[in-house]
Amino acid sequence: MICKTCKQDKPPEDFSVSRAAKDGRVHYCKACLKVARAARSAAKPSGWHEGLTRGQVKELRKENNWCTTCKQWKAKDLFRANSFTECRECNNARRKEIAARVESKVYASHTRGEVAEIKAATGTQRKQCAVCKTWFHPALRPGVRAKHQYVRAGQSKYCSEKCARSAENQRHYQRKKNDNDNNNAQP
Repeated sequence: MICKTCKQDKPPEDFSVSRAAKDGRVHYCKACLKVARAARSAAKPSGWHEGLTRGQVKELRKENNWCTTCKQWKAKDLFRANSFTECRECNNARRKEIAARVESKVYASHTRGEVAEIKAATGTQRKQCAVCKTWFHPALRPGVRAKHQYVRAGQSKYCSEKCARSAENQRHYQRKKNDNDNNNAQP
């Protein structure tokens, strides 16, 4: 057999067994596979186990978890019950960042004074759009007009007129389909 890497003709015993291959052997010799494996492991970025033996990692894992965000071993009580990959400090920072991003989108079209006034009047209640599933602050949306109905500001299920029209069109086509099904069912 000829190795695809080193292009040398070697006996079948120098190739690993493979059930997937037609001839039952891997196309690379064991020596070339060993060199490739060593190159891959040398190229790996240093991780949480860098410089530690398996026994040391087992001991660390008994009382600690590895935070993937801050790249540190921390005591298990610093992690949330349902999160083993991110400590509370990193988790809280990420949640605050997401909340700030969402809030900046929601209040983008209003001045600071208007935003403070609206928040004081309505609290921080938000709704999820029934069509596109984005979160919006109902008090900051104007009234939405969709074909035959007008919904006052603060009472809409939709974040924009586009979503309201989309929902109305979906209902219209569903009614039309149901009518056609009923007409086809009658002899």
